[in-house]
Amino acid sequence: MKRLQLGAATLATMVVSATAQADMGIGLKVGTLGGGLEVTAPLMESINGRVGFNAFSYSTTGTESDIDYDVDLTLQTASAILDWYPFKGTFRLSAGYVFNNNSIEMTGKPSAGGQYDLSGTLYTLDSLTGEVEFTSGAYVGMGWGNAGRGKGFGMNLEIGAFYHGAPELTLTATGPGTALADFEKHRAQEEADAQEDLADYKWYPVVSLGMSYTF
Repeated sequence: MKRLQLGAATLATMVVSATAQADMGIGLKVGTLGGGLEVTAPLMESINGRVGFNAFSYSTTGTESDIDYDVDLTLQTASAILDWYPFKGTFRLSAGYVFNNNSIEMTGKPSAGGQYDLSGTLYTLDSLTGEVEFTSGAYVGMGWGNAGRGKGFGMNLEIGAFYHGAPELTLTATGPGTALADFEKHRAQEEADAQEDLADYKWYPVVSLGMSYTF
């Protein structure tokens, strides 16, 4: 992880340095990571470097193990990416690293009697909350558009994915029900069941469309 972070920081330094000597592209985009801003600069004849930031927030509702939740999704990522143009046109193959600060916060909604069903047992609680966290990881993708060459406006399309591993869920409760003998066992089982549902989501899909301007 430290080597990857060092490599990403080195790439960001190279991009900033390159912008002082060559064309620089600044782009805005929207996609599965939210809205984003990117800076692109050529590093070699057929290789560009990109650094970017994306953010978005969204609220919805969901159900997990018979419990209804209010769900707040926060997307926040930074990226350092190398683009290779094998045909020296607009098509590119990309690889890099995504610093992932995405998170999900869940607030459980009790039944009419103020109770929550944990693994088949009803508990009276003041609150039941969950937090899902993700890790940073490598990115691979492809796209069309070259903001590091030429002058003026251009379009960019990107398709790829980055690896964030299995998301980590923490389920927390407060209230009188937490003092009961089997509560911790049932809370842990509820957490494990939800964690199992999340285990398959190790890759985050990236699709974005944007516009850039090259100086």
